[in-house]
Amino acid sequence: MTTSLGAILLAAGLTTQYLHAQDVKTTTTTNSVGTITEFGGDRLLIRTEASPEPLSYSYSTTTTYVDETGAPVSIKTVKSGLPVTVYYTK
Repeated sequence: MTTSLGAILLAAGLTTQYLHAQDVKTTTTTNSVGTITEFGGDRLLIRTEASPEPLSYSYSTTTTYVDETGAPVSIKTVKSGLPVTVYYTK
């Protein structure tokens, strides 16, 4: 399973609702904590204690990377072996 990233290490609103006629769709932002095992192309693999298999995320040029204080960092600082918290929207 691959999940698209909106931000790495960046807290976002917990719930956003979109109203379409009679349909109500809720988008929830959640997180995953682990260690980067692979980073490159448009994919990021994270090994977590909760999952026996690495979790796969896709990212784009609009993905935001920040450090633990919330300060923006360059994508060049993201590499395998680093602990990371990934915030994503389902």
